[in-house]
Parts: sequence; C-alpha cells; structure tokens
Amino acid sequence: EEAEEKGGTNNEEATTASSLYNVVTNTKAWDCTVQPLHLPRGLGMDLLMADVCGGSESPSMARKILKWKKETDDDDDLWEGLKGGNDDVWQCLQAIVQECNGNSTTTTRSFGLRLSKMNIEQWRAIVNDQKNKGDNSSKHSLFTGNEVSILSNILKLSDTLRSNRVKLKRMGDRAGDVPVEPDEQTKLADATMEVNGVVACGVPGAGGYDALFVLYIQGESTDDGKSDVVRDAIANLWKSYSSSEGSSSLKICPLSVRCAGEEWGGIRESALEW
Repeated sequence: EEAEEKGGTNNEEATTASSLYNVVTNTKAWDCTVQPLHLPRGLGMDLLMADVCGGSESPSMARKILKWKKETDDDDDLWEGLKGGNDDVWQCLQAIVQECNGNSTTTTRSFGLRLSKMNIEQWRAIVNDQKNKGDNSSKHSLFTGNEVSILSNILKLSDTLRSNRVKLKRMGDRAGDVPVEPDEQTKLADATMEVNGVVACGVPGAGGYDALFVLYIQGESTDDGKSDVVRDAIANLWKSYSSSEGSSSLKICPLSVRCAGEEWGGIRESALEW
C-alpha cells in the first residue's frame, strides 16, 4: 500500500509538472511574452537611477488606477497607447543594438562620444538636416548614413518614452489626481532631459515621488573610469536642484548602480560613491 501511495504521489507530481510546463510554453494562452533585452553598451548607453527623498503608497495608487479602469470606458486610448509604446521601446532598442553590431566597437564608441557632447534637440537637428539634404548630406555631415540611422532610432526611443510619460501622467489625472508623475517630478525630468547625452528621463515603476531613472550615453571617463562626464553632469544637476529648490522640495540622491549589460542582465552595483 505504501508503494502504491508513493507511486500515486509521483504520478500526481508528474502530471502537475507536465500541466504547468504546457501552460507556460503555450504562447497562445498568454497576451504577453518575456524576451531578453539589453542596452547597446558598445554605444555607451547606460542607466542611472536616483532615490528621491519622500515616498508614495504604490499599492494604494495602483488600486485607484485599477478602480478607475474598471469603472470607466474612457481609458482604452491610454492603455492601448501605453502597450504600443512599450512595444516600440523594445523594438527601438533592438534596432539600435543590431545597427551598432554592424560596426566595429571602436567606431560605435567614437560615435557615442560625439553624441554625448550634444543634447537631444541637437541630435534632432542633425537627423532633420540629413532628411532635408537627402543623398548629398553624407558628403558634408559629421555623421555617416548608418550613424544617422542609429540616431533616428535613438530619437524615436526618446520620443516614445516621453510619450509614455504623458500618457501615465494623464492616466493619474483621470483616475482622480493619482500622482503617477507628480508635477515636481515632471519639472525635474524635463530639466534632466536638457543635459547633453541624455536620451530619456522619467519616473520608474508605479510612479510617485520616490525615484527617477535616466537613460543616457556615456561621455569621457572620469574618476579613473568609475564615472563619466554625462553621468557627472546629471548628478551635479540633481545636487544643485536639491539645494536650490528649498528644503521643502525634492531631495535627489544618485544611486551607485548601473546597467549590468547583456552578459548579466538587470543592474549591478558600481564602485562610484557620491
């Protein structure tokens, strides 16, 4: 009897494992998929995070947003727009990685260093100038056709992340003044976007007052390779912003973590200390 009981348990476990495997691997049963994604590190694209003094009740904010979604029909444009925007972010990063992989590491990094010395509006002017001049522009431009193509995708990535910010802020407003992107964070993110080398800036996760992220292109190395010119400029902006806005406003602390790269994924601790 004991053997039969053990055998029965094993069969049940095998059936459960098999059923679980079938559910997980049946892509038709899911409305989303998980795929690996990494930043084009050869270009020097990196991530900077910041802790903002203060905090938000993320579960409470999420409940209010979901309650509003359940009770209204006036949300399809936002939800579908965000879904499409997130898909565009993935596609833009994939396109940038693939185009960078077609160049040598030295060429790609040299291109990144040039980009790090300009802001996003200067990047946009380069792309628009290329479009206006057509085929003859490469003879007079500082950037090759391939580089302008990469830059076009960087701009699309930036514009998409900015558009997602607008939709998230609008969602919070429609849900009844839920501070998904508070006005203080909007002002800080917009100021950060003006720094040379910055691709995008926004509030991560469920939003609120307590954090900020920046996607940027590394400049020349500083502090024996622990940091770079762009990262330092962002940190200095945040420090001056904290001190100049008064004690009742945002206090921003850059975190010593950075993107780990495709070999590890996620984020990793940096040796940098601010």
